[in-house]
Amino acid sequence: MTTLANLVGRLGVAVQRAAAGRYTEQRERILRTGAAGMI
Repeated sequence: MTTLANLVGRLGVAVQRAAAGRYTEQRERILRTGAAGMI
């Protein structure tokens, strides 16, 4: 039970990191291309 909770917790952290990385990537692309990148 504890192992399962630990695994789920680690998976959640990994998902959050991946989502944050993707968000940063999109933001950089928008900044580079300007307002046209949002359309």
